[in-house]
Amino acid sequence: MRSCIYNQIIMTGAREADTTSVSASSAVASGGISEVDLALYDRQIRVWGVDAQRRLRTARVLVAGVTAVAAEIVKNLVLAGIGSLTLCDEHVTTPGDLQANFFLAANPTAVGANRAAASRERVQALNPSVGT
Repeated sequence: MRSCIYNQIIMTGAREADTTSVSASSAVASGGISEVDLALYDRQIRVWGVDAQRRLRTARVLVAGVTAVAAEIVKNLVLAGIGSLTLCDEHVTTPGDLQANFFLAANPTAVGANRAAASRERVQALNPSVGT
């Protein structure tokens, strides 16, 4: 059995969902979403609402295999403000991965390193709220 390397990326400030607030101003007043988060995720909140954004911030997602398709999914989740994201990949980075995965493309020294570990820094750079 092969071992799997996990790299967890946690969004800072994730809170429990409070489904009582329905407007952005009441969410800020109730402490559910900060003024900074409100400004950062304003477009998303307008589309799917404050409650959905709160649920997204408390969600925990595991992505198994940091492939080219997974990199796109990870990018979208991190930019949307996911609460917790765990990358799991047992494979090492190959030269072909540098061409297919944009998290690895800027790091040619990642060849031979675990794909999840090599992707972590660029994933965190996508959203300033991502903590280690």
